[in-house]
Amino acid sequence: MRLEGVVLGGVLRLDESGRPFLLLASVLSLATGLLTIEHQEKPHSGYRFVLLLLLATCGATGLAMAGDALLLFTFSTILG
Repeated sequence: MRLEGVVLGGVLRLDESGRPFLLLASVLSLATGLLTIEHQEKPHSGYRFVLLLLLATCGATGLAMAGDALLLFTFSTILG
C-alpha cells in the first residue's frame, strides 16, 4: 500500500517475513493490555500508560510492515 503524501511516498507491505513479526507484536501487545487492567483500576494511573502502550503497539506493527528504509526508521523511532 502506497502512502502518497504522508511520508514521502512510503510503502507499507506485508510479506512472508513480516507476518510472524506482526503476529508476535499483536500477541505481545494484547497480553500487555490484558495484564495492565489491574494497573488501570488504581485512581492515580491516568491515561499516560495507555497512550504509551498504543504508541509502542503502533511502532511494533508498523515496523513489521515497513516497506522502505524511511518507514523502518520512523517506526523504530516511535517504538524506541
